[in-house]
Amino acid sequence: NELRSINKSSPGSVRATLLKDGAAVPNALINFSLVGEGVINPTSGNALTDASGFAKVTLLTGTVDGAGTVQATFNLDNELLTETFNYSVAGDAPGGDGENNSLTISLLDGTGNQASSISQSSPGRVQVYLLDRNNNPLSGKVISFSSSLGEFLPSVGTALTDGAGKAELAITAGTVEGAATITASYGLTVDTVSFTTAGDDIDPVAADPSISFEIYDCNGVVAFDKTLKNFEVCPVTDNITNQRPGILGAIVKLDGSNQPLKQVLITAGTTLGAISPNSATAITNADGKAVLDLYSNGDVGAGEVSLKVKQVTSTKAFEIGRVDISLEVSTYIGTNTLPAGGSTVIEVTVKAPDGSIETSQPFTLEFSSQCMSAGNAVVDSPVITNAGKGFATYRSINCEGTDTVTVSAITGASSVNATADITINPNAVGAIQFVSASPKELAIKVSGGLDGAGARSETANVAFKLLNEIGQPASSERVCFELSTDVGGMVLTPAPLADDFVNCPNFPKVGDAEYPSDISTPNKYAVAYTDANGDVSVTVRSGTIPTPVKVFALWQDATDPASLIVSNVSDSLTVTTGLADYNSFSLSATTLNVEGWSHDGESSTITIRSADHFNNPVPDGTVINFRTEGGSISASCETAGRTGACSLDWTSQNPRPFEGTSVVCPVAFNGLLTPPCTGNQLAGYLDGSTSVIAEPRPGRATITAFAIGEESFVDLNGNGLFDIGEDFIDLTEAFTDDNEDGFYRGSSVPLGAVNEEFIDFNTNGSFDGKDGFYTGLLCAASSASNCTQTGVNNTQAQLNVFRNMPIVMSGSVPYGRLVDIDSSGNITPVVDIDLTAATGVSSKTVYLFLSDINNNTLANGTEITTSIDNGALSTSTSSYTIGNNTSNKPLLYAFTVTREASPNQKSAGLLSITVKTIYGDPVSYSVNVRDDG
Repeated sequence: NELRSINKSSPGSVRATLLKDGAAVPNALINFSLVGEGVINPTSGNALTDASGFAKVTLLTGTVDGAGTVQATFNLDNELLTETFNYSVAGDAPGGDGENNSLTISLLDGTGNQASSISQSSPGRVQVYLLDRNNNPLSGKVISFSSSLGEFLPSVGTALTDGAGKAELAITAGTVEGAATITASYGLTVDTVSFTTAGDDIDPVAADPSISFEIYDCNGVVAFDKTLKNFEVCPVTDNITNQRPGILGAIVKLDGSNQPLKQVLITAGTTLGAISPNSATAITNADGKAVLDLYSNGDVGAGEVSLKVKQVTSTKAFEIGRVDISLEVSTYIGTNTLPAGGSTVIEVTVKAPDGSIETSQPFTLEFSSQCMSAGNAVVDSPVITNAGKGFATYRSINCEGTDTVTVSAITGASSVNATADITINPNAVGAIQFVSASPKELAIKVSGGLDGAGARSETANVAFKLLNEIGQPASSERVCFELSTDVGGMVLTPAPLADDFVNCPNFPKVGDAEYPSDISTPNKYAVAYTDANGDVSVTVRSGTIPTPVKVFALWQDATDPASLIVSNVSDSLTVTTGLADYNSFSLSATTLNVEGWSHDGESSTITIRSADHFNNPVPDGTVINFRTEGGSISASCETAGRTGACSLDWTSQNPRPFEGTSVVCPVAFNGLLTPPCTGNQLAGYLDGSTSVIAEPRPGRATITAFAIGEESFVDLNGNGLFDIGEDFIDLTEAFTDDNEDGFYRGSSVPLGAVNEEFIDFNTNGSFDGKDGFYTGLLCAASSASNCTQTGVNNTQAQLNVFRNMPIVMSGSVPYGRLVDIDSSGNITPVVDIDLTAATGVSSKTVYLFLSDINNNTLANGTEITTSIDNGALSTSTSSYTIGNNTSNKPLLYAFTVTREASPNQKSAGLLSITVKTIYGDPVSYSVNVRDDG
């Protein structure tokens, strides 16, 4: 509680609290001072904050009545923080009786002997004797004690004399180290005694520590005792080895003081080697000391070790394994030459300065050489020495000549090097491999790069790899190349020089019939040199004639015409048009009859497959264009995967062809002209005269696919070209065949036809029909007069090849008719099925014609099911599922009923036939069945 009136019996305790950002600040020095009356104990007015941030002193009444102000001060970076408190004192401290009294003071230790110092472990007792002038003890008198350091117990600093005139109280070390004076007073009678305090009465948990440490070499130091932690007797070091581990000797003190902190946890860590114990922790003793062991743990090099107390860390650098050594290197082959691709053992001996083998610790040996760096040799690296020796296997992969091998041994943070030379015989060329040809199909000369015709190139890169006799790349070697044919002007590059024709054994020589007339221009021969990986390639350029072709590659030692020849041949390449031709252009759909007359969003996947004249798939990236009479379809797709194919979706939506057009059958049936259109004769149904309605025919959407291509022809003489007299398919410009008759109808004549649209390839604004000339890339020069005069020249013409395909947008409501068809093909309405004995008929077949509202087929997946409760239905005609078709007339289904095998005691019943589209409601058709029961 707050106390503002101080007297002899009620001394005050002045407490100051130090906070930082709301948190207590421990072990901070607070100074208390007075202005006015009263006395502070200790008289220095200094006190340390505890773990709660509290610092306190005792305020005594003194001998003068009055008032005063006590001020608490904290020095924060030379800025003084202060707080004050006002009080009053009674001044009623004992002052004696005015006679001449005597007072003697002593500081005693725990055994009662005189003492001049105190500590946490050895507190003191202050003892005084009070005598009057006659040397008689004064009892029952209050003695006041004060001191600038240490702390009194009780903290009020007063004691009462006993019958012997003696008064005592305890004094502890406090939290501040130093020397001070204890003053005892009774009235005007005063005596003092001086002392020192360790100031070690400290809470190590709350104290702010500092830490220092060294690495000591205590190996063989007799005076060192790890239990005593007297590491100062050992020399300081920064280098340890397997045989000479180190001691980490640490001292922890109160920050800013020489006061050691005991029972403090130290945590250690190292980047190299290992620390013992495994926990890497230790506790300080009463002297603030702690000891840990630092081992090499088989490591070599430079590292850092750190010790941490609370948030304070100290770090030192050190080395492991620094030893003065030299290396001696030799190989098992000595001065002999290593065969190509051979191997040998490199022996390394580690020597001490006196020439003996250094066995005190293992060393890491690392090997390097120019051939190793280039990947032409392999050495075991690194290698760890054992008993001063290390062995590594050196293997040549593709190394030739002298390879200098450098060996490095790590010793501490530095290294020691030595070298050895290994001489390797040269590698002879052993084989040439065909690697790749890309692309394998070349476009005929001057035809590559046509828009929309895919990735058509007139050049191909043909690659080989030259290997030596041990299977490694042979670099900087000349390879001679030759085409298997140069028909149509095919050439190879890079072109050879005159010397190449002399030195390449497969090249013609001057005077030979095949020797090029001008060797400065590309021809069927080429020369190229292998790179560091043994790779070499040439470029094939197409000619004007389709043909297969291969590239022949040959190597021979240029300095020895009689040496071994190494050769190989490429896979076959093909020079072709790469353009779609008409009879290799195929269009299909996953669903031909989609229930899309009344439903949007029904789809069918449309696939186009395209190949060139030689029926090789067109190149990837060939663009196929699409348009549709009804519904919607993507504008184009590109072929991929070397299949010549691509796919996209057609989707039902408006427009729906001729929606709203009345459907009228050509011939009435039983007075009806509505679907399904059948007529009265089976023959008329089959030939369509009575079953197919007149144009325009609703619900049929024609899809057109077209692409840049050429006309098809029959190559009678096998030269791969069109020649005069050979049959070809003469094409018109592409058009959408809305009425499916195979002809372009640009007007509404004949009656009922529609205006069809064409694709204007030559942009002349009018439809171009057949011209009587071959149009394509494969026109023989001698047949130019019979080829279309368009394109780059008359032998390089193109046009759109195309296909049309109808998609039926089927309705969801079945239109059906049950009929009889007699042996003459007459179609009549069905009557009862009479299987009684009187008729002599044991079975009968009835027929169901089915169509949608537009007389077209119902949708793919439509189910036709039956039920019968008299007679028996043939299992082969009991149910049907409508499949993929584009029929423009009703479909016909037969149902055969026979007498039941065992009488069912029933003479009449029904045959019911139910038709159900995917989205529509079921519709049933029935006929009576009679028998004898």
